[in-house]
Amino acid sequence: MRRYYGELLARLAFSGSVRQRVWKKLAAQTRHGMSLDQSLRQMRSRALSRRSPLSFVYTRVLEYLGLGHSLGASLTEFASSEEVMLISSGQRSGRLAEGLELAADLLAARQKIIKAVVGSLAYPVFLFGMCIVLLLVVSIMVMPKFAMLSDPRKWQGAPALFYKMTSFVASVSGTITLVVLFCLFLASIFTLPYWTGKFRLYVEKIPPWSIYRITVGSVWLYTLSTLMRSGIQLSHILESMINSDTITPYLRERIEAISLENGTGKNLGEAMYDCGLDFPDQELIDDLRVYALLPGFYRQMHQLAQGWMYDGVDLVQRQSRVMNLMGIVLITGVVSVLAVAIGSLQSQLLPTGAY
Repeated sequence: MRRYYGELLARLAFSGSVRQRVWKKLAAQTRHGMSLDQSLRQMRSRALSRRSPLSFVYTRVLEYLGLGHSLGASLTEFASSEEVMLISSGQRSGRLAEGLELAADLLAARQKIIKAVVGSLAYPVFLFGMCIVLLLVVSIMVMPKFAMLSDPRKWQGAPALFYKMTSFVASVSGTITLVVLFCLFLASIFTLPYWTGKFRLYVEKIPPWSIYRITVGSVWLYTLSTLMRSGIQLSHILESMINSDTITPYLRERIEAISLENGTGKNLGEAMYDCGLDFPDQELIDDLRVYALLPGFYRQMHQLAQGWMYDGVDLVQRQSRVMNLMGIVLITGVVSVLAVAIGSLQSQLLPTGAY
């Protein structure tokens, strides 16, 4: 049991950012003539001196290398299949340093777009959450105190409307409605990687599904272009991705459809177009159909993938700005209605001598 937890801790410690630094170090040391075994032993020695769980990773990799396995095969337990493919391809072609650098660049690109997406969506989620909290506070704590001053059934205009709204929020029906809406929101988030089928295509153009499609599509296309740039055949890349244990059902469905069309002899652009999934984006697919017919397609595709990654981030940021505006309008509307209701309520209560 202790060994199991130690291994689990080592896997968690060997995160994407850590792997990115390790790949860069190994690439630099390899370029300067240091052997792979010597580099890994130095890393293990430093990890042991710091009592870092990474020492387990370096020890396991050195054991596999000692048995005659390649570096890529030795890293299968600790790195993604795409990283393993890039490193293995570089080692087979005698360009291990280049393969390690490509793997590091891939991790950096993934982290960049995911960080941008999370940063773009954090504020809209905060605004909508604050709006719900504001409604709950007013409904449970503020409005009941006003109702003690006068019979709400005699209220007119904005106070009556606001009282009905807050009464609904504080009621059992309102609680059930909020719980159902919250559960639907959670379901939409948690099912993003798993929901497949034709009906998924109808919601791909609206958040959060559109944002997920852009994010996953950008990372996948950059990964694909990086692997192709390293000299790996497209059919082999697609097959390896489909057979990967870490791939989501959503992405597997799209890769399988593209692979099926590619298996009939179509190039990547035509395969992505004919599968009919518009993944990751219809405009991008149209560009790929043109570039696939030109010489130097792999180089052009990598540049296109880089450009699309930045465009994808911009698109997510534009959608998040729309949600920001909606959240601000919603909070402003609630506060405005509350202010109008309180002002109107005061004017209705004062003549009656309630104050």
